[in-house]
Amino acid sequence: MKRLLFFSVVLTFCSCQFSAGVSTDLATGLTISNKGLSYSESIMASGGKKMESNKLKLGSEFIVGATGCSGFTSKAGLVFPACSIVLRDEKGTTILNIADAFEALKDGRKPNESSELTATITTGSPMNVGMTYAYEVIFSDRMDTSKIITCKGTIVME
Repeated sequence: MKRLLFFSVVLTFCSCQFSAGVSTDLATGLTISNKGLSYSESIMASGGKKMESNKLKLGSEFIVGATGCSGFTSKAGLVFPACSIVLRDEKGTTILNIADAFEALKDGRKPNESSELTATITTGSPMNVGMTYAYEVIFSDRMDTSKIITCKGTIVME
């Protein structure tokens, strides 16, 4: 009985220290996965409204991300989120590659200011109407780069 109780306590403790999973929004195709960082909801919106599909007018912008984010390594009461953004055309050619969209946050911020992580992608040249583009946004912890939340999907230009 003591061994079972010990195992249960260790399992509970370990589960609080690590988070991993994958979910997909069937309407938009947004797939979000996490390892080490937690989130409560995914976000994919345009014009201040939740997107109902992955179709978007050329020249508009959309945001992807997550709310309820936690699990960042804290140093002196601050956390250090990072964000990379990649956009590729149908041939796999990279048309946008931002290695550190959160560079301005490299000095850290309060944990509650990092509970919602979003990236904004503006569509336009060299994108074309009728074409499909793949995006990948990775939010990570600068203090432990193995902790990530990845948002992936495609958008179709109208």
